[in-house]
Amino acid sequence: MAAVVFYDDNILLSKNELFPAYYLPSCRVDMTERAEVSFLAELKQSLDLDNEAELVRPLWFAEGFQKNAFHDLTLYLQVNVRQTNLGKSFRQVDEDSWIDYMWLPLDQINQGDIYPKFLKEVKELPQNFSFI
Repeated sequence: MAAVVFYDDNILLSKNELFPAYYLPSCRVDMTERAEVSFLAELKQSLDLDNEAELVRPLWFAEGFQKNAFHDLTLYLQVNVRQTNLGKSFRQVDEDSWIDYMWLPLDQINQGDIYPKFLKEVKELPQNFSFI
């Protein structure tokens, strides 16, 4: 699952040491919890947001094939953040890895190396849940 997180006309992107491009924050969900509950809890914990994030709605369901290694299925959810003290960019460290985050102005979404690639083509959020 991946989060499309908005705050003050910016979108949140992340990057780690294993992948050279920026991408939407994502996480796996616990097998024993409802997906939206687990996802939002993981996102709040990862970003230290407390109760400042709210799940708005699902946006896209995308599938892709990664070099014939696996079939990638991702659910993209819109998340709004009411307030944040995280700064324009920040790093979160978890065990032996790190993730860099940055708030990118929405009018700059077409610039840079950003995944998923279809984000560059999005002019506005879909009115209805859609498949990609």
